[in-house]
Amino acid sequence: MMLETRPSRFDKIAVVLIALAAAALLITAGGWTLGLRSWWAFSFLVYVPVGLRWLAAALVVVAALPPLYGWWAPLGKLWCPPWLAVLIALPLFWFLREHTWHGDALYKVALLSTETLQSDPYVWKEPLDSFFEHLLAAAVRPIGLQPDSAVALMSVVAGGLYVAAVWVVSAWLAEQGARRFVYRVGLLATGASLLWFGHVENYSWSTALAFTTVVLGAGVLQGQAPLWLAGLVAGVAVSFHPQSAFVAPALLLLVRGRQWPRQLLALVAAGSVVPVATVLLFWALGIPSPLLAGQGFAGDSQLFWTPAQALAPGQVAQALQNLWLIAPLWPMAI
Repeated sequence: MMLETRPSRFDKIAVVLIALAAAALLITAGGWTLGLRSWWAFSFLVYVPVGLRWLAAALVVVAALPPLYGWWAPLGKLWCPPWLAVLIALPLFWFLREHTWHGDALYKVALLSTETLQSDPYVWKEPLDSFFEHLLAAAVRPIGLQPDSAVALMSVVAGGLYVAAVWVVSAWLAEQGARRFVYRVGLLATGASLLWFGHVENYSWSTALAFTTVVLGAGVLQGQAPLWLAGLVAGVAVSFHPQSAFVAPALLLLVRGRQWPRQLLALVAAGSVVPVATVLLFWALGIPSPLLAGQGFAGDSQLFWTPAQALAPGQVAQALQNLWLIAPLWPMAI
């Protein structure tokens, strides 16, 4: 069953309104040029020349006008299977990779250069991410590559997984080629796509796996994917970075009908396999437990916020801005 509907007149008007909102976001740098300095999500756009911002805004609006639908609709007929999309994306991600480090990149590269897996204080904050980074950094060192190249390579491969998931879910959700094209462009144009261009940080794999979990959830609802697989991939995502646990509540939407106890058990069992295996692997490798060693999680006494901390007004405001940065038009979608 395809979740497909024919666009109504209201839908076409909504597309234009959303395009106008996007244009305003581009021109005003998310309100920054209007003096709304408390909304920082798109303040970086002030460094983009104003003429270029106006040009980008004009292109967004023009592309949304109904008379021009016929211009891009034929693009949906282009044949591009998932494997070909991945083969095209991987070299593009690598050759266009970013050369300016962000976030904890400097510290991460320093840790990979000076620490072992057993002494790295951040291992338990991103378990499998740290494991594969140390493994790959050691593998590329003999050929003269630095640890940042290893992390960048992991970022690119995660991007390949994301592209494959985008192609799969667009085929599940739409029969028409034009609609599939729209889904693919929309999912590739999010802020998260910056994580695939050789991003030297912690979140590429956890983000790609969290998205794949959501894709598999959509597949479960349409009978295209088994329930246990969605749970398994969610567990892998959490093992790469525990913050991926935010997708877990969404999996409860897959539990329905009289078989819900069995379905819930399948989700929990499948989702626990890789996290438990990761803990056992780390113990076997002699990596000290942060709780037993009393050293905390890289200086933090807790890995997750309490509900009271997470729901504090200031924290919710920051979370909404992060969400806005990743999905700029989510208020319009709601």
